[in-house]
Amino acid sequence: MTMRSSTRCAAGLGVGLWLLATTAGAVNEQAERVTTSLDRVVRIDDVRSTPAEVRALVVNETDDQIENVHLLVSDQFLWRNERHPGSDSPGDAHPVVVPGPIPPRGSTTVRFERPDPLPDRHDGEFVTDIVPTEITRRPMPGYDEGQPSGMSVSPGRSSASTISR
Repeated sequence: MTMRSSTRCAAGLGVGLWLLATTAGAVNEQAERVTTSLDRVVRIDDVRSTPAEVRALVVNETDDQIENVHLLVSDQFLWRNERHPGSDSPGDAHPVVVPGPIPPRGSTTVRFERPDPLPDRHDGEFVTDIVPTEITRRPMPGYDEGQPSGMSVSPGRSSASTISR
């Protein structure tokens, strides 16, 4: 092996290790952001469901304004006899976008009117669930991690970021 070929080999090995480390770091960072972000940003409380509509309270758990809040409203049908369910499950799911921004530590009520009311069934029951699927966080100038208004915003918190499941 000549000096030139060993230099190329070392350089190639160095680039390969750098690519591997960079890719692994990016994957870990993305996995952490996806698995922890939405649960720490928004909470869904007081879900009330009737055959015609669903209402819930969307709570902002952060010191940032949140907007563009996308929710998934799902109606799962639980069969009385799960061993012999019927052939047509009436369960359904619908995307919902919460209107307007929600202020830091604030909340808003969301109301979703179903396109078709839930049918009255005697062979099971519906269970309604609401989960956030996407949110945009916008840091508020002068509002930083519980600091009184008028305090400066921390570096790196100056632009909006979108979080998805």
